[in-house]
Amino acid sequence: IAREGKWCGELSPMRKDGNTYPAWASISSVQTANGDVTHYCFVFADITERKEAEAQIYRLAYYDTLTNLPNRALLYSLLEQALIEAHRRHSHGAILFIDLNRFKHINDSFGHAPADSLLAEVGRRLAQTLRKEDVVSRLGGDEFVIALFDINRRDDAAVVTRKILSSLAEPFFIEGHEILLSASIGISVFPDDGRDAETLIRNADVAMYRAKQLG
Repeated sequence: IAREGKWCGELSPMRKDGNTYPAWASISSVQTANGDVTHYCFVFADITERKEAEAQIYRLAYYDTLTNLPNRALLYSLLEQALIEAHRRHSHGAILFIDLNRFKHINDSFGHAPADSLLAEVGRRLAQTLRKEDVVSRLGGDEFVIALFDINRRDDAAVVTRKILSSLAEPFFIEGHEILLSASIGISVFPDDGRDAETLIRNADVAMYRAKQLG
């Protein structure tokens, strides 16, 4: 403002109750003919609704609406960033491709709404088995992908996989009925099994189908 006489941008003003809110502000200095600043004109507008709309658009674009987990687009973005960092640090990571076994029978028996509730619970259980830095994503249907962004050994991915299978083996309940689930999981490790998101996920998918065929 001192240099150009004006400024505009976002601020976080505080209400009388102490809560802040997002505001778009424009501040201009009022000067005399000699260039002396006598006042400042401060105009601002509450943009809470706009911010909420932007957040909603972002969520719809990058999160699965059923499970609130990252969707395919966000997973690929996070994975590409992780691969760049892994290459720089010479570190390793893994992709776990998870497919629920015989989920179609549950869908046919109970209907879409109960089956959707079951998928949401599966998503919660998967998230609870991971570290904060790892990511679980729902690609669609009953397919989930987990990205382990930093592992020390290939065997670490197998340890996490066993934890996941154990978590999913605990009974689920739909409309008073006890449901037992199992899953097939395929693993790919970077950089050994691929150096880009597309290749790693495809190879983990192939490994998952191989696991499903082997029972």
